[in-house]
Amino acid sequence: MNTADAVKQLYNNTLTSILYFLIERIEKCIIKNGFQLKFARLYKDKAEKALFYYSNYHKRNPDDIDTVIEFAQFLTDNNLISLSIKICEEVLKDTPYNVSLLLTMCQNCIKTGEFEKVIEYADKVLEAKADEQYAYKFKTQAYMYLKNEKMAAKTAEKTNLSILDADTLAYLREYYFRNKNFKKGILVKNTLYEPDLLKKARGRKTFPAYIYKYYEKLWHGKDLKGKTLFIFDTFSGHGDYILYARYIKTLAEQAGKIIISAPDNFYDLYKLNFPECEIILETHEEFKGHYDYTYHHELFLNLQNDLDSFPHPEGYLRADRNLIEEFSQFSFLSTNKPKIGIFWTSTSGGDSARSLNTKEIIPIIENSSYQFCALSNAEKDFETKAILKKYNVFDCAEYIKNANDTAAIMMNLDLVISTDSFPIHLAGALGIKAYLMLHKDACWRWFYETEKTDWYNSVRIFRQAENGNWADVVKKISEELKIKIKK
Repeated sequence: MNTADAVKQLYNNTLTSILYFLIERIEKCIIKNGFQLKFARLYKDKAEKALFYYSNYHKRNPDDIDTVIEFAQFLTDNNLISLSIKICEEVLKDTPYNVSLLLTMCQNCIKTGEFEKVIEYADKVLEAKADEQYAYKFKTQAYMYLKNEKMAAKTAEKTNLSILDADTLAYLREYYFRNKNFKKGILVKNTLYEPDLLKKARGRKTFPAYIYKYYEKLWHGKDLKGKTLFIFDTFSGHGDYILYARYIKTLAEQAGKIIISAPDNFYDLYKLNFPECEIILETHEEFKGHYDYTYHHELFLNLQNDLDSFPHPEGYLRADRNLIEEFSQFSFLSTNKPKIGIFWTSTSGGDSARSLNTKEIIPIIENSSYQFCALSNAEKDFETKAILKKYNVFDCAEYIKNANDTAAIMMNLDLVISTDSFPIHLAGALGIKAYLMLHKDACWRWFYETEKTDWYNSVRIFRQAENGNWADVVKKISEELKIKIKK
């Protein structure tokens, strides 16, 4: 370092020291002369500084209720929940119906998971007959977290939907759909897609990232005559690619052109069934932002005009004839026994609630009157392989490269048994008789207590009575198979 640089550095260090000294003296002067509150507000985006000033002001002015409210809300906003609760509870002893503090406590208790307390504080706000919209908002959230669907929906009806957060709206949408109240469900969905709410929800799991990025291009059911619509999806599960495919032909009749971005697994099946559309492998970035776009779930929301029934419950997909014939020659499919395909796991990324372990399906596959085949193309562990071998269950893994292969195998079967996953939707879309082993807390698509589904005529539902207990479901199916073979 030369002399000039050394002098420059010394000058900078000295200047910095002087500035720090001045700031320290100014802060002491501010504290002494009561300017803490102004600086607390000035530094609101710097939590540590603001906390310093708010705390000092609060110590000197404990009876300034307006500032206490402001301070408590600041603490809540910065996740300093225990301190916010302490301050709120202290003041609420003397002013039990201070609406602002009660609402702040609602927020705090949502964050601490004390949902019953949220309802108590919200009810006090309602007694005070002020800010009722926000009281109902917090009650709705509390009931949602308590998994009380009916009360959450009932409470939400008393508030303006636009003040609810994205997670709560998504929850309500599912509730209404599950109860086949599609009009209300779609109303909630439309609120969920309002631009301001989307901005607030950015980064959360409520929506895939591309909805935020290309919102202006999202198709909401407007006229598509002479226009191109791009269907791409990184959000929906594989079952949705089949379930909502029932709307594609109708959509193709309305639009000038349909481009569908399909995963590898569905590319051949889509090419076979939708020759009127351009099928590409997912996902081509150059298409995004250039055309109006939608994703599979939106097809139902925008094209389901008759809310009392769904189109094509008899089936709407077909399998490759050549593949059907090819698989029919295989020994496990050419047997005289009734042939059953079984799928007992999930394709949705390790969703254990939907899946059974291999031991749990033994009461079904031990029935030697049937030829069973495993429809999963996943690698099996040693125990699974041993069980399949013991009960003569043919493993189709090496023959299934994609959904087209699965469809062709299914067309050679008498029955498909599956969990809530892609195979059950494929069987229903092909019109093949199928039994669905459904977990208790299933998604809205399977609605409530019923053995039938409006989506597929050929599917029968066997529901769990309690979470995680598959024994009754397996027992009912095994008994059903015993009865059928006697007929």
